[in-house]
Amino acid sequence: MYRLVPLILLLLAGCRSEPTPKPPENVLDPLLRKINNRLALMEAVALNKQFKNQPTADPEREAAMLKSLAEKAEGYSLKADEVRWFFVAQVDAAKQVQDYHRASWKKEKRPAPEIVPELAEIRQKIDRLNLELLDSLAKYRKNPADLETVRRRAAVLLTASGITDESRKLAIAPLLSVP
Repeated sequence: MYRLVPLILLLLAGCRSEPTPKPPENVLDPLLRKINNRLALMEAVALNKQFKNQPTADPEREAAMLKSLAEKAEGYSLKADEVRWFFVAQVDAAKQVQDYHRASWKKEKRPAPEIVPELAEIRQKIDRLNLELLDSLAKYRKNPADLETVRRRAAVLLTASGITDESRKLAIAPLLSVP
């Protein structure tokens, strides 16, 4: 009987009535998925620009977008500089993805497509995603993941056509530190 006392005490110790702490909300994956969705649109952007012989970079559009998003930062409890830095990284990654596609089409000597996506329609999708990214970035900043988790999850989730290791690193750079 006395031999069972330690076993009974051990079993009772495991039966505490304290609630199990709730794990933190995963805010990284939704943010990375939105980054991936934005970068996935870059093939259509590149196709349009290739067809119209336009350069990849569009400094006026980029500046206007960055200004607009920085002005919205406070509404998401973010700093304007942080938002600008995040979206400069997204724009740079997007240009790399576009250049990747354009270079591969040139190498493949791909014929001109019969249907070219309208850039205005694509940009509307990008603009909507930008607002979703602002919201996700604000949530992420309240509950950031460790650096290794960001890198590991980005390798799994940032997989749209044309995303290279270099463009992936550019896109997640703002998540690895604070400006």
